[in-house]
Amino acid sequence: MNVEVARQCLEHLFALGVRELCLCPGSRNAPLVELLSRSSDFHLWTFFEERSAAFFALGRSQVLRQPVAVITTSGTAAAELLPAAIEAHYLRVPLVLVTADRPKSYRGQGAPQSIEQVGLFSTYVESSLDCSPEDLTPWSELSSWSVQRPIHINLCFDEPLIDGPLMDGSLLDLELCLKEAQAPKKARDFSPSLSTQSGTGSVAESLRAFAQRSQRPLVIVGGLPLGYAERVAELLIAVGAPCLLEAPSGLRQGPEELRRLQWTSGESLLRELIRQGEIDGILRFGGVPSLRLWRDLEKEFRSLPVLSFALGGFSGLSRQRPSSSTESVHLERLWGAEPSALETVQVLSNCWPGSQRQALLDRDRDRRRQLDQLVDGEPESEWAWVRRISESIGPKAHVFLGNSLPVREWDNWASVGPRQWRIHANRGANGIDGLVSSFLGLIQGSDEENWALLGDLSALYDLAGLWPLGQIQARLQARAQLVILNNQGGQIFRGLYGHPIYQNRHQLGFRSWAEMWGLEYRLLTQPQELKALDSVSMIFEVRPDNQATERLERALKKGL
Repeated sequence: MNVEVARQCLEHLFALGVRELCLCPGSRNAPLVELLSRSSDFHLWTFFEERSAAFFALGRSQVLRQPVAVITTSGTAAAELLPAAIEAHYLRVPLVLVTADRPKSYRGQGAPQSIEQVGLFSTYVESSLDCSPEDLTPWSELSSWSVQRPIHINLCFDEPLIDGPLMDGSLLDLELCLKEAQAPKKARDFSPSLSTQSGTGSVAESLRAFAQRSQRPLVIVGGLPLGYAERVAELLIAVGAPCLLEAPSGLRQGPEELRRLQWTSGESLLRELIRQGEIDGILRFGGVPSLRLWRDLEKEFRSLPVLSFALGGFSGLSRQRPSSSTESVHLERLWGAEPSALETVQVLSNCWPGSQRQALLDRDRDRRRQLDQLVDGEPESEWAWVRRISESIGPKAHVFLGNSLPVREWDNWASVGPRQWRIHANRGANGIDGLVSSFLGLIQGSDEENWALLGDLSALYDLAGLWPLGQIQARLQARAQLVILNNQGGQIFRGLYGHPIYQNRHQLGFRSWAEMWGLEYRLLTQPQELKALDSVSMIFEVRPDNQATERLERALKKGL
């Protein structure tokens, strides 16, 4: 029965659209491992470490735009999937977590490799199936999956683990798989219970109410799912308000009409304008912004009206709706609304008088020129290095940005020319774990450039993440360029807290890490050394001058 349950699981994964599996072989998941080792139905990526496998699957699911499954053995191996499940929940990525387990009778007994796996992922999975040969959970429950959030399938196997025949070739009943795949599915949308501010009225009502409270809004666009950038760009042009476009939005290299509306000088001037009442509302699209300004909406700018068209309806703020100053609507509802999304946002099209808006954008451009001159004067600062890195990346590259400082520094200092970069970042829970693995999962084939910009602690956090690179090179003929900004610790905390204990200072370098995985390595001291090689994957280590960066920070705080 173990083998049959494993076979049924794989058939249902195939029916759900899963074509790639990240497999972490062990003893308890042997029924799955044995079947998959004889099968040609899925592409397998193999891993020894579950956390890296899950974050790699997260990346693969995003780039493929279809569910990807990660399969583990039992015990703490299953627990290693939780960080990626959390990230997938907030990013709305259809990650499938398949965990092997010991029989249910072992639960609560402290038996080896037996923990409470059911419920392990809490609210971060849409559903959880607990299956065993003697107590099969109906597989039909999978048919209601929205394919927009993670799900958990827990398979209990008793010994002997291999208890049925194994055959080479296709192990699936493809006719059954295709029949299930074509069966009607429940409406694919988040449950409103996921957000206390999901928006109960129509989209048009929400926009009209916002327009009554805000006549001069700032638009902020965070990360957008694949396929959304062009549609959102059309709406922003119709609204005509100044737009702060974060890199993961994919809009910073958008159409010329949108670039004319783009805010380029960062947060400091925006704060002045909000305090002076020249900006009187925030209209947000996509993921939760990385801006410090967004966090200040909780206290200093608490009365500022905010309307979010957000992934999953998450407002990203704790302030509650009774004040009528905060509302969050599912981003997807914009295109399910009647009238059309473009007609709906017309209510905001006259929010900024043209001359007033242009005067504001002119001030922004002047401030940007001042900032650029400031950075030019500190060429070895981290900010200057980020700008050089962006200028060295090809016009159609895939770029993965690490959390903490890299994504923020890229937003502030990367070049904004007519590029067609596809920018990715794990901006769901915003953690620094699994970033190397996620980047490798997002890698494209041999005709694409693939770059990652990571902090030193993020790279150290995921030293096992390079494990699948050999498999990627063999299958996709792809190369990866990892740039590590090694500022000897968590420098993001330097300006927040006085004690250096927060920074985890170190004197480590990454040459040995590159050698361990057989990768080319360069310690960069000059910008011309940034050019990627044509046929190999590389690790570039940049060691910026921290004192130069501190001088820039002090100058910025003093108002230039």
